[in-house]
Amino acid sequence: MAEPMILVVDDSPTGRSLVRSALERAGFEVREAVDADEALALLDSEIPDLVITDVMMPKVDGYELVRRIRKNPALSGLPVIVLTAKGELADKVAGFEAGADDYLVKPVELEELLLRVRALLARRGTAAALHGGVPRLGHVVAVFGCKGGVGTTTVAVNLAIALVDKNADREVALIDADLSFGDLALHLNMPPVHTISDLVSYQADLDESLVAQVMEEHSSGIKVLLGPPRPERAEEVTSALMGSVLDVTARCFDYIVVDTQRVYNSSTLVVLDRADVILLVLTADIGALRNASLFLTLADSLGYPQSKIVPVINGVGVEMGIGMRDVRRVLGGRDPVAIDAGGLDVAKSANVGEPIILSNPRNKMARAVKHLADFLMKRAAEEAESAG
Repeated sequence: MAEPMILVVDDSPTGRSLVRSALERAGFEVREAVDADEALALLDSEIPDLVITDVMMPKVDGYELVRRIRKNPALSGLPVIVLTAKGELADKVAGFEAGADDYLVKPVELEELLLRVRALLARRGTAAALHGGVPRLGHVVAVFGCKGGVGTTTVAVNLAIALVDKNADREVALIDADLSFGDLALHLNMPPVHTISDLVSYQADLDESLVAQVMEEHSSGIKVLLGPPRPERAEEVTSALMGSVLDVTARCFDYIVVDTQRVYNSSTLVVLDRADVILLVLTADIGALRNASLFLTLADSLGYPQSKIVPVINGVGVEMGIGMRDVRRVLGGRDPVAIDAGGLDVAKSANVGEPIILSNPRNKMARAVKHLADFLMKRAAEEAESAG
């Protein structure tokens, strides 16, 4: 695999030389441009893996260069680091508003610069060659509820444990992406000693060791990343951080089960975009069916293939006045995966923080979730075989 290629844009020969030397010693391939015009001309013919640009350059400054990069659809996802002597808060804000991924103030320690470069590349999966790279293997399962009360968290928790129960050597992560009102800690009786909020300060440097430090191991064998300890801290967890967490965990775990929030914000969309499969959890009531229809319309507009979305109807066996024919019609003719109602035992298990799949594995719901785990494992194996 070729080394990642970095474009360094700076009108100072000394500045370019220092950065180039550090990057080449670290194994990167480097291109240089003396100003924004030369950089844009190069980008028309060759797209690098990352750009490092100065701000104070003649004619077109670094901020405008970043804006032009972001306006080009072919370059919109290109990682950009602004490296400049302008260190005031207003300057940093201007850099991020222009679209920069990171902002470093000169003089900068070259080791820190390399760390930021590697972090951005790792987030996009282009630094595998430098790290002896391991290809992405983890299967991301997003569990999305059509409305409150359909059992999204219960399904997510028990599914994660079922995946481990099928194979003790399998590594399974459970992530609470309901950033304002997540309940994983309650369902698993795990005090939130560490949470995703602990990663906010390390967003640009996120790696496997940092994520491992904030994940807690449950007695079942799954590793859990809990949501923010308080609702007001939800805004700290940006979509970029959520994407980085998913990228890192996908390199470390066989399955990543994500309990999502019922809000179509940028963090939720990152989870849905990165997911290999979306479990659309609903119940046979008019509110859930209406929201399921709206979700499927949104998914279609986002370009998700139908195969990515697996409807899951929870609470089967409880009469709610709506038959399966109506459910199938709303789902476009698809048969949902059925999760049997588990009765009062399921509610009790949630209240004491012991998932039903552990407290009563013969419960109807527990058995249905095991079948769901079997279905997902078979699907993942088939996808891996076809890809290979």
